[in-house]
Amino acid sequence: MKKMHKSKSILFVCKGNIYRSMSAKYLFKKYLSDNNINDWIVASAGTVAKKQNMDLSVIEFLKKREINPSSHKQRKLNNSFLKKYDIVIAMSKDVEDEIVSKFGYDDSILFLELSTGKKESICDISQEYKQDRKKIGDEVEKTLSLIEKHIPILY
Repeated sequence: MKKMHKSKSILFVCKGNIYRSMSAKYLFKKYLSDNNINDWIVASAGTVAKKQNMDLSVIEFLKKREINPSSHKQRKLNNSFLKKYDIVIAMSKDVEDEIVSKFGYDDSILFLELSTGKKESICDISQEYKQDRKKIGDEVEKTLSLIEKHIPILY
């Protein structure tokens, strides 16, 4: 397993860059700040990153942790991002596969693979939940709690 503390820059990648990778970026930055760990560059990007708003459940989850994501700007992944960061973390297998197929970059690692050693995905919000605010909120809480739990293990 890669050792994060030897790296100095990290890029989290998902599809849209408004949910999983963005939240991982902010949660990792908070962890670093809370532990007085400096000199890190932490960023996020999306393989698609179509302009869309963050779900309110994501904003609420982060604000409860004293993280204000209002200044977040979606960024679309490109080759220069992949070259710039010491470690590239894909939030799911389909994103990892897309990084390989679109950019020929095969050195990314899955978020849960880095923290647990298992090649498992952190999935996006299910399409079946798109009209059910409660299910979306529950799914966001479950997913972001999982990311939050594994952030200290990454370092």
